[in-house]
Amino acid sequence: SFNEAQIFFERLKKQKMKKGYA
Repeated sequence: SFNEAQIFFERLKKQKMKKGYA
């Protein structure tokens, strides 16, 4: 569903941010 895809991308963005600041 669209909602699941949105949550997936939100998690992906958070992971990228963590890696960037780590």
